[in-house]
Amino acid sequence: MEHFISREDAEQDLLACAAFLAENIKSSDGRAEAMNAVVPRYLAAGNVDLAAALADTVDDPFSRDKLLVIVAEHCASIDDDDYAMQLADAIEDDGMSAQARERIALIKASKGEFEKAREVAGGMMHPDFVEAGIAVKQAADGDEAAAFATIEAIEFASARVLAYQNIATADIESE
Repeated sequence: MEHFISREDAEQDLLACAAFLAENIKSSDGRAEAMNAVVPRYLAAGNVDLAAALADTVDDPFSRDKLLVIVAEHCASIDDDDYAMQLADAIEDDGMSAQARERIALIKASKGEFEKAREVAGGMMHPDFVEAGIAVKQAADGDEAAAFATIEAIEFASARVLAYQNIATADIESE
């Protein structure tokens, strides 16, 4: 198995040391647990490529996919949308892949990038919660007419209710 952290790097940096140790854990469950601690720290340090590579070393498909969702979400938050979508495509479980796409789209919606959010959601079976996120952001930006038009187009009642609740909560908080 390929290792991404050298012994020399591990001796110089505490996070690299943790990653080095995690890479050398033989137990599938143990490695997954260790990577659950290491990968988010590499994301926080801005080392997305290494975080994705380390996540990909996890043998347990569920744990691997869960880590890749986190990395894809981070990529979307720093506007590396192409990489975020590549990671979402690399996720084996269809449900987790859909979750990654929804999170990417919601991040784009929260940034006011509605077309990008809709583009990502376009490939989803149920884009209603993304549309709800778009409506909430439209309302927060003061475009209530667009927000209510977006909500009216949502088919799934729970997503419509969530949008209305989030808009109302924001209105109450801003008095």
